[in-house]
Amino acid sequence: MKNNESILVVDRTLLPPAWLALRTALPLSEVRLRQCLDRAAPAWRSRAEVETDPACKQPIPYAIVADAGGRLAVYPRQGSEQRLHGLWSAGVGGHVNPGDQDGAENIAVTLKNGLRRELAEEFARPPEPGPARLLGVINEEESAVGRVHLGIVFLVEVEDAVDLVAGAELAGLRWLDPGAAAAMNLELWSRLALSLLPDTAPRPDAGWPNDPMTG
Repeated sequence: MKNNESILVVDRTLLPPAWLALRTALPLSEVRLRQCLDRAAPAWRSRAEVETDPACKQPIPYAIVADAGGRLAVYPRQGSEQRLHGLWSAGVGGHVNPGDQDGAENIAVTLKNGLRRELAEEFARPPEPGPARLLGVINEEESAVGRVHLGIVFLVEVEDAVDLVAGAELAGLRWLDPGAAAAMNLELWSRLALSLLPDTAPRPDAGWPNDPMTG
């Protein structure tokens, strides 16, 4: 764990309540994402300070990677997050760092920059994806990990999975159709994220009309 790195955080109390349910999977547009995160006092804080502080939420760009045939990349959790070992993941992502802000016109672009960097770090031969498509936000308040993180879910489609080479943290990666992927022993975030895929997601603004922060 890189405890000395600076990461992007937002103030939990300034986020829409609909984002912070016990289990949340909400579709939304980039405009809404930007509006809500901009209002939530985004700041750069030391990871060591916030990793166990639920007063802050750490936005995590979290990509579902799909090939041209609709198969999804899934892999057994390893890496630095010991609390998730033993589970499978259908998402690739990580913290947003100050360098991801370089040239970004808004926070949504900063998140995409962070996602692009994470994909380059996690694949020994990274994908050549098309534009990352925002699907929505996910959240869970049942675990210590979930209480301090907020998932920003993107769909990243690649032409040919054969050309990808997984790095060490993605060792054991498999390409599975969505049904087979959902049957794996997935981490909760992955289960929530898969519910946002276009064939299962409700309309983009579902769940928002009574949220005063989105208007």
